[in-house]
Amino acid sequence: GTHIKKMLVIALLAIIWGALTLLLLAPLYNESYTWQTFFEALYTLRLGRINHLWFLAAILFVYLFFPILKAVFDAKKRWIGYALFLSLAVATMVEPFRSIASPYLGPYAYAFVYVLAGGYLYKERKRFHAPFVRSASLVVFLLSSIALFGYGVQEMAVRGRFFDTVWHGYPTLTMLLMASSLFIFFSSFQFNRIAPFLTLVGSSTLGMYVLHAPVGQWTLGPYRSLAWSETLLGNALYGLFLFGATFVLTQIIIRIPILKRLMTLR
Repeated sequence: GTHIKKMLVIALLAIIWGALTLLLLAPLYNESYTWQTFFEALYTLRLGRINHLWFLAAILFVYLFFPILKAVFDAKKRWIGYALFLSLAVATMVEPFRSIASPYLGPYAYAFVYVLAGGYLYKERKRFHAPFVRSASLVVFLLSSIALFGYGVQEMAVRGRFFDTVWHGYPTLTMLLMASSLFIFFSSFQFNRIAPFLTLVGSSTLGMYVLHAPVGQWTLGPYRSLAWSETLLGNALYGLFLFGATFVLTQIIIRIPILKRLMTLR
């Protein structure tokens, strides 16, 4: 049915964009592929080339078990859903349980926690309009971000390993709290004046996501040659450039009949 079709579309998009990105980046790195090495790079989501497509793999993983999640979420006995949410949160985000459960649950099991959290928060969104709730959510976000940063510093100092607060932060309770508190904070705002723009950006996020890697890698070299490339302002401006460039490219591509299907999961 529709569910199976959506999974096939996600898998097909991952394959197509993986192949396109490998080809687009090959001249940049002066690389060539045999059929075998090309398919190996595609299958393993080659690091430094197309590993950003892990997100599509995670979505596919979620869709694989989505009927079960939906049944639990819709169950009349709500404690079943809450119990599953808490169990998954502990198993995928709390040590040492995460290390024990990871080989059995897979690399993207923490995504189930975000899906369930999003569903429950959206269902209760009308309760978040009180000023106190808005203020409390902002405090939670700030404290959680500080805690995640501190945890990253500790990991690098004690274990000597690089800790990316974004990539390594996904399977942590602090990141879950940050995402949840941001949703709660913004759910009480009305964006009537900029709603059309936000809708346009929201409908373009898949295209911007798959394009940001090739655009970023082709422009990163020239950007790093600039004197101010290692400043906070410089990085903010470069991030804004990537946002604008991928947004414009997405708007161009979705207006081309043959290519627009590459920018949607429908």
